[in-house]
Amino acid sequence: MFAESSSPLLPGLESADQDALRAICAPRTLSRGEAFYIQGDETAGLLFPRSGLMRSSAGVADGEGVLAALIGPGGIVGLSAALTGRVCDSATALTEVVGLTTDGARLRRLAAERPGLALILAGVAAGQTAESQEELACYARHRIEQRLARLLLRLAAHMGGSEVLVTQDDLADMLAVQRTTVTALASRLKDAGILAYARGRIRILDRERIVRLACGCPQT
Repeated sequence: MFAESSSPLLPGLESADQDALRAICAPRTLSRGEAFYIQGDETAGLLFPRSGLMRSSAGVADGEGVLAALIGPGGIVGLSAALTGRVCDSATALTEVVGLTTDGARLRRLAAERPGLALILAGVAAGQTAESQEELACYARHRIEQRLARLLLRLAAHMGGSEVLVTQDDLADMLAVQRTTVTALASRLKDAGILAYARGRIRILDRERIVRLACGCPQT
């Protein structure tokens, strides 16, 4: 499905800091659909994905959640909780995910010793906050068909091609709509020759048209 990334844990981090970061981590594999942590947990670990794709979902009072971020190799799952001590989201594997994990206390101690690592972590945290803000604005302002088209393009970019390895249930959860809504929209796109799909696998056949359907929000 996904080959393990050979890239650094964190892009831009010097090799000595990379080695020190790896030294406080342990291997972890998550199966598709497995939660790494859920909103309301007292603590959350950190995960550096080496392959696969995680989703972060922000919950609301009735227990439903909306997509906050997509996190793959080069990103960090659980960084906000590690830095603030508050678990304000849930993190779930969209695909099988292979990565390295540690806890917030170890990461904070290492960052205090290594200013270069602290700077990179601040940049990642800022980027994830910006992405969450973009998702909220998109959710509030754009039609569901626009958000679906954008989400499919984003997932395809993360997965390295025109094929998206998610179910319609996954899409409905990330878009915070009923599955029947996604089914109807996907069927319309299939009839128009824009998509092809089978269970757990969606292929973009006409990228130009789905780009036109998508809203203008950032895709990466």
